[in-house]
Amino acid sequence: MVMKRALAEYAVDESAVGVPTEPQASTTALGLVAEKSVPTGAAEPLGAGQVARRGVLVKAPSTNSATVYLGGSGVTMANGYPLDPGEAVALEVADVAAVYCVAASAGQKLRALAL
Repeated sequence: MVMKRALAEYAVDESAVGVPTEPQASTTALGLVAEKSVPTGAAEPLGAGQVARRGVLVKAPSTNSATVYLGGSGVTMANGYPLDPGEAVALEVADVAAVYCVAASAGQKLRALAL
């Protein structure tokens, strides 16, 4: 699948990429999973323990002033998937905690919607 291949280029743990075949009891209903203040040092997970049925939609609010980078636990500004202010990306992940984020500038945010 093209999305899985593209994510592999941005340090995403491919073992975490996929969609569960059966909904799990802890599955978050369609709704906001997190509004995350993006760290500027070490990358942090976007969410903690939220399971998504079909994936997660991640949006950088248009009020951000800098690019945010997404990827796996080792994501940096050099190897992450860039998300500019106002942009969004749909990721095929079963666990929101598999997506990490980092930014060069403080005060950046991300919003995640479990699908």
